[in-house]
Amino acid sequence: MPRSSASIVVAVSGNIASGKSSLAALLVEHWKPAFVHIERPERNTFVGGVAKGDASYRFASQVWFLLDSINALRSANDADGLALVERLPAENALFARAMLAPPEYELYRRLYDELTQSLPPPHGIICLRADLPTLTRRSQQRNNPLHDSDYLHTLTRGLVDAYEDLWKHFAPSISQVTLECSRYDFVASGADRTAVLMQLSEWLSDLFNRSRNA
Repeated sequence: MPRSSASIVVAVSGNIASGKSSLAALLVEHWKPAFVHIERPERNTFVGGVAKGDASYRFASQVWFLLDSINALRSANDADGLALVERLPAENALFARAMLAPPEYELYRRLYDELTQSLPPPHGIICLRADLPTLTRRSQQRNNPLHDSDYLHTLTRGLVDAYEDLWKHFAPSISQVTLECSRYDFVASGADRTAVLMQLSEWLSDLFNRSRNA
């Protein structure tokens, strides 16, 4: 699928409770992108059953998230100007690999490969790096039943290294900027918000310049 020549697609990437939605909302307010997709797990009718430990909901839940992120990236590629998406299809594949039984994941992977083979990647990725204590603390602060499940805490712990591997995989071909989440609080600290916006705005300006000169 071709990409609009006018689009600049930026993805916000990170583990559960790393602050993706909070950062995306902050960037929407200040950058005014032409297209925005912020993940809304509450719209996934299967995710509640997963959080309660019912394994029968896992495959359907993961397919829902995959289709949602693929549709978001397709729409972002069609945008006229800056497009911002939360979470990449490749991130959903990390969750699927951690959650699904081998036969289910094999089927999921076939679906993933078929749907993403002609999907252009983003121009840039904002990587939210967070250690397990930070992720655990932020989950507890949210008072969200989805984040209170033991299963989700176990999943979060297992994905810390997987995210590092994913970003390394993308690093040679996609511009990245990394925020160390243990140092920033996008919600409570105005100083942190200002510092993050300055860093990301400089990176975005460079991304636009490189895209125009390509």
